[in-house]
Amino acid sequence: MTAAKVELGRMLFFEVRLSADGTVSCASCHDPKRAFTDGRTVAEGIGGRRGVRNSPTLLNAMFSTGQFWDGRAGTLEEQAKMPLINPSEMGNESHES
Repeated sequence: MTAAKVELGRMLFFEVRLSADGTVSCASCHDPKRAFTDGRTVAEGIGGRRGVRNSPTLLNAMFSTGQFWDGRAGTLEEQAKMPLINPSEMGNESHES
């Protein structure tokens, strides 16, 4: 981990242009002022679309053996791309085959 990578991560975390309509960033659901949660019963993403759970905290996520409430991502690297292509979160299309 370098200072440059930390800064890049911070910039990406708050960047709304990563969402399909330019309104949602990672920080929208993982608010630093709310212990990196959303403070809601159910998460709300792009266009007001509601998820099925609230957003888990990001605190100490690097020490978890599974990411998301259901553990469907084994690493932070796997987890990081999933909200980008989730239609209820950031709403982008997947370009993976």
